[in-house]
Amino acid sequence: MALHRVRAERLTVDRDRATGVVTADGTRLAAGRTVLAAGSFSGRLAGVPDDVVPPVRPVKGRCCG
Repeated sequence: MALHRVRAERLTVDRDRATGVVTADGTRLAAGRTVLAAGSFSGRLAGVPDDVVPPVRPVKGRCCG
């Protein structure tokens, strides 16, 4: 496993599977498994198919139940 602390610009998808990301500087990172962990920004990531965009949105003052 590798952790990359960079901003993802686009999810890369082949058929119905995520295959990695393209980072803000244009680097392509391939992955057997990809975790979408952008919080309230998850819906803004380019390349995420419409039918799997998580229904999250920022809500001021709400945290942790």
